[in-house]
Amino acid sequence: MPKSDQKPKLPIRVQRYCPGQITLDSQPYHHAILLHQNQIHTPKPQHLAELSRTTIDAWINTFNPDLLLIGTGETHVYLDQELFTHCQLQQIGVEVMSTDQCLRTIVALQGDVRRSLAFLIP
Repeated sequence: MPKSDQKPKLPIRVQRYCPGQITLDSQPYHHAILLHQNQIHTPKPQHLAELSRTTIDAWINTFNPDLLLIGTGETHVYLDQELFTHCQLQQIGVEVMSTDQCLRTIVALQGDVRRSLAFLIP
């Protein structure tokens, strides 16, 4: 069997979190990021208060997640009930927690078969 020239994409390495900064693969991020299947994106909403049904629908259409993880920054902040219900109606699981806890959850889920999408606020 011939060898492939392409190396398999390794999981993103979560290295550090401190309020205001997330470090992934030696790259510090000082703004909100969207993490999906080992790809890092800069989402248009940069704050939880800016998150809307329209944004969530765009993410669902683009990334087709089974699970949406939301890291709310240094402290846990509750997601607006309307947005939470909207995700449930779309059959998307939602977990909201501090970003530190969310990063630990991402590491724990790296071998999971579910398609997860993480919105992380530093």
